[in-house]
Amino acid sequence: MTSRLPGALPLIDDRHFNLIRWELGHHWMLLRGGREFRDPPADPGPSLELLFTNVQRICLSTGWDSLALRVSTDEERSQMEAHLGQRIWFENHLFFLKEGSPDHYVIAGGLYWAEIDHHSHFTLWDQNRDPEGPKPIGDVYYSYDAPEIVAARRAAWKHARDTEN
Repeated sequence: MTSRLPGALPLIDDRHFNLIRWELGHHWMLLRGGREFRDPPADPGPSLELLFTNVQRICLSTGWDSLALRVSTDEERSQMEAHLGQRIWFENHLFFLKEGSPDHYVIAGGLYWAEIDHHSHFTLWDQNRDPEGPKPIGDVYYSYDAPEIVAARRAAWKHARDTEN
C-alpha cells in the first residue's frame, strides 16, 4: 500500500475511495478509502477517512481507485472559476482528488483526515458528538490555508465585487 499521511498535502494513497455521506444542510462530505471496497475484497486493514467541511461544490465518481489529494494553484482556481461561471468563496479551497483528472474535485472550506480501524464504529463525521467514543488510529489532521491567504482572497473577492457594481 502506498500511503503518505501525516500533516500536509498532497495526500497520496492507493486505497479504493467511495463517497460515504453527504449532508447538504451542514455542507459536509465524507469519503472513505479502504481495501474492503475492492473487488474481490481484500483484508480490510485501516480505512482512510476524509471529511470536507463548508462544501460549496463537488464533482466526483461514487468510487475510484487511488487518491492524489492536493490544493489547486491560483491559476487552476481562476480557470475553475471561469469554467463554472462563478467565484469560489474566498474562504474555500479547490481540492483535486485524482491525479490528472480535473473532473474529481471538491470546493470546500476545510478538510480533516485520519486513519480509522475498519472494525471501529468511529467516523470523522461523529468525532465531535461523542468524545468518549471510539478513536481514530493516530492523529486527526486538518488542512487549511494560512490566515493571510484567506485575507488576500477576501480582499481580491471584495475588490472584484466592488468593481463589477
